[in-house]
Amino acid sequence: MVRKYTTYKSYKKFGFMIVKNIFTESEAKELSFNLANYMDEKNGKSLESERKNSRVYPSNVIKYFPKILKCQINKNLIESLKKIFPSKPSYVNSFQLYFNVHSAGWHIDSQSQLRHKEYNNNLSIKKYKLAKVGIYLTKVPKGYNLPSIFVIPRSHRLPLIIHSLLHNFLYRVPYFSNLLNLLSLDLGTYLNPGDGIIFNHHLWHRSTPTNNSRN
Repeated sequence: MVRKYTTYKSYKKFGFMIVKNIFTESEAKELSFNLANYMDEKNGKSLESERKNSRVYPSNVIKYFPKILKCQINKNLIESLKKIFPSKPSYVNSFQLYFNVHSAGWHIDSQSQLRHKEYNNNLSIKKYKLAKVGIYLTKVPKGYNLPSIFVIPRSHRLPLIIHSLLHNFLYRVPYFSNLLNLLSLDLGTYLNPGDGIIFNHHLWHRSTPTNNSRN
């Protein structure tokens, strides 16, 4: 089992860390199988809008996938969050359950707030302390254009002005995203079913879709 990037030092240095076994492999396999059946167009219980967006509504996550709630009290996850945020951290589960990794281009999760500083006057990494957790239920194959999550290590430490410039370049400079691809790390190499990722809201990342509807 590969255990690289699993420490607090990784989060501090690279902007992310991997948490192993939030779900066991068998639990992850069961959840993945049940999700595929739920999203089946003919025999599943999913709503048309859920299938269209490849996402289960939070109320249906709680209703049909109650075992998901278990992640909230996972010891590995809680201890990791305490190391990252030692001063009374808050933890919110949004219950976003995706069927397949959705495709999203390069971005940071705080970039919309860079344009609305009236809500957060100081978005510097020292003041704006927020992270996101993603848990994977299937094995993420290694390779370009396969389902995975890519990150640019250390990019969370960039000055805010650089974040803004990168955001503008992505929309205005043709093929600029290809340059970021060259600088990226494919975390699919290090993930097993049931593993999670905690990443800084200032970390540049993207995800790629899967071509297999049963993954």
